[in-house]
Amino acid sequence: MEFIVHYWIEFLFGILISLLTLFMKKLSDYKKVLSSTTKGVEVLLKSKIIENYNIYKSRGKISIYEKEIMNELYIEYHNLGGNGVVESLKRDLEKLPLSSKEE
Repeated sequence: MEFIVHYWIEFLFGILISLLTLFMKKLSDYKKVLSSTTKGVEVLLKSKIIENYNIYKSRGKISIYEKEIMNELYIEYHNLGGNGVVESLKRDLEKLPLSSKEE
C-alpha cells in the first residue's frame, strides 16, 4: 500500500509540475502578444498624430474639435510609453490659430 501511495504522489506531483509549466508558457506567450499589440497601437497612434500634424500645419489652422482629438491621441500615445518627436509636434500644434469646423 505504501508503494502505491508513494508513486501516486510522484505521479500527481509530475502532473502538477507539467500543468504549471504549461501555464507559464501560455503566460509568456500572452505577454509577448500583449507587448506586440501595445507597441503596434503606439506606432499607429504616432503615425496618425504625424499625419494629422502635417495636414493641420500645411493648412495653417486647427479647429477646436481637431485639437481635442489630437490631445486625446497624444494622451493615449503617452500612456503607452511614447514620447519624443510627438511631444514637439503637440507643442507646435498648440501654437496654430483656431478655426471653425465649417471653414
